[in-house]
Amino acid sequence: MKYFISIILLLSLFLSCAGYRKTIFTLNSVRLGDSIDSVTKKYGNPFKSDVYNQNDIHLTKIYYKEAVDVSSYTYILTTVLTFKDSVLINIEQKENYLPDRKNIISVESVNDTIP
Repeated sequence: MKYFISIILLLSLFLSCAGYRKTIFTLNSVRLGDSIDSVTKKYGNPFKSDVYNQNDIHLTKIYYKEAVDVSSYTYILTTVLTFKDSVLINIEQKENYLPDRKNIISVESVNDTIP
């Protein structure tokens, strides 16, 4: 019986430390196939955007940044949405840890290759 209670206490300790990040993209769903207009209407103007033309295909990447708290850590989460002819075809996310909750935002490429 003591063993069972010890297991329950240890599990509750570990589970209470787990953090789940809530971002604008988990609270409001964005789906492959959405149009660029519907995404920008839902999430607002992006932080940054890149536009490419490749073999008569128009590619657009838009970047959103947001601060995300997970447990006792703060991250800057960059979400990159790639559109082919104005239709969403790829979603990427990258985290940058903010030591001591400093407000540092840098612009850096998530993936330089075009899908």
